[in-house]
Amino acid sequence: MRHVSESHFPVPANRIDPGRIVSKGASTQHSDCCGEEIDLVSLLAHQFIGPLAVIDSSAQRLARLSEKISTAEIERRSLQIRAMTDELTNLARSLLGRIEDGMGQSLRMEKESCDLSTVLLKACDHARCFQPNRLFLTEVNSDMGLFSGDPLLLEQLFSILLCNAAKYSPARSPVIVKAGMDGGAAVVQVIDSGIGVPRDEQERIFQPFYRASNAHRQQGTGIGLALACQIARLHGGGISLQSEEGRGSTFTVRLPVRPDSTDL
Repeated sequence: MRHVSESHFPVPANRIDPGRIVSKGASTQHSDCCGEEIDLVSLLAHQFIGPLAVIDSSAQRLARLSEKISTAEIERRSLQIRAMTDELTNLARSLLGRIEDGMGQSLRMEKESCDLSTVLLKACDHARCFQPNRLFLTEVNSDMGLFSGDPLLLEQLFSILLCNAAKYSPARSPVIVKAGMDGGAAVVQVIDSGIGVPRDEQERIFQPFYRASNAHRQQGTGIGLALACQIARLHGGGISLQSEEGRGSTFTVRLPVRPDSTDL
């Protein structure tokens, strides 16, 4: 049985072993072909679903229990609605401002020098909005340095992986995020002890609109992993999966420090 605790996950100084924490019998699948490109509409639609669900839940609770709910709870729920609304507004403005030629749905990258650890922490904060009681453990090497990439798209990538890990894991189990360097690439792992992906379905898990057969108790679109794969590929990298059904999954993102320029 795999045991997870905050003190049991030291990250080597210069290298991460993507398979180190996965139980024997787990299989590996790489996202070397993500299928069709994912456009702006798909990205916006997917990233709006979670915040809208939070807004709806909070609004329903306020309406249903308006006479019984405490002032502190009303304030907390109101702030949550405002925070999710601000997040949606900022995301929409940021992405819509990048549409190529002001017409179609093609999204251009805007690369800059960014701190990958800051991007990861923002993604953790995003995931925590949906599961405030979930423990997210982060292990980020001090040698990460600055990375040439699109911080907005990278935040979406890691938010997708973190939200998935939390959604398909037992309530009290932590989600672990580890980041470090491996040669000329930044390597980020998102590790959970959730339902895992059946071995014979793993080669399709990065395809648009595909959902594993054991995932249907949770709502989803089947777009998220394809979006994450596409964003990684835009940065010259990729995503691999190591998973064992019933034991959990490890998604490993590899991003070259100096990726080739590509547009979505």
